[in-house]
Amino acid sequence: MPGFARGALFVRDSVGTVYRLSWNEDDAAVKETSNESADAAKSEQDVKRAPDRRRALPPGRYTMLGYRLNRTDEHGERWDLSATKPGMRKLTIESDEVLELELDERITLRHRLTHKRFSVNVIGDHGVGLTIYRAGKRIPIDFALQDQDGKQRFEGRIRYG
Repeated sequence: MPGFARGALFVRDSVGTVYRLSWNEDDAAVKETSNESADAAKSEQDVKRAPDRRRALPPGRYTMLGYRLNRTDEHGERWDLSATKPGMRKLTIESDEVLELELDERITLRHRLTHKRFSVNVIGDHGVGLTIYRAGKRIPIDFALQDQDGKQRFEGRIRYG
């Protein structure tokens, strides 16, 4: 799972049952420490005490529908990254298998300019569209379009969806 302290993953099995697999700050991974021997010994003890972050699913084929990652910043504000896209990933779970699923935490902004339209996409893991929230509300993302001489030609605010 990603380094986010809280989150949920949504998957659907082959017969249409949807599962929500979630974790919270009590399950958060132990922070990495330096390679010094005292720190390494403390880190090893912390890992042994850390809760198991695995979530169980019956064996079968699944389609990942979306995810929501939550983190609180140094000012106490909660930030959420929310992604949904039917069929974003296919997963197969075998009996007694542990499947480690990693999500790319990076955010990419992609833009496109046509004669009368400018669009910006907020992209997350596997090219899926993201919505960014702060304190439960979509954050406004402003932009400015400049020509090759650096003169501002257009400005606006991204509309999600």
